[in-house]
Amino acid sequence: MAKTRTSFKKGQVANPHGRPKKGYSITAWFKAMFKAKPEVKEKLGQSIVAKALKGDIAAQKLIWNYMDGMPLQVTDLTSLGEKIEIVFHSSLKKKHE
Repeated sequence: MAKTRTSFKKGQVANPHGRPKKGYSITAWFKAMFKAKPEVKEKLGQSIVAKALKGDIAAQKLIWNYMDGMPLQVTDLTSLGEKIEIVFHSSLKKKHE
């Protein structure tokens, strides 16, 4: 990298206070609320089941996905035992050596 007027001086840090603390998390809020009020968690579950039984497709999918987990989508990335040759263009190879 070429030196410029805006380059950092030796020993200078871009972020002296480090990464900022993690902000508000809706997930953390729900976990804390459900822990403090398990009856709310129970009622929420019952309402989702009631919607699913009435035919709400989204509620049915939600229950199904949490019961069994999402279906695995297996992708075979093998070459059926054959070697895969990776060829770099000569101009790229010179840059990385």
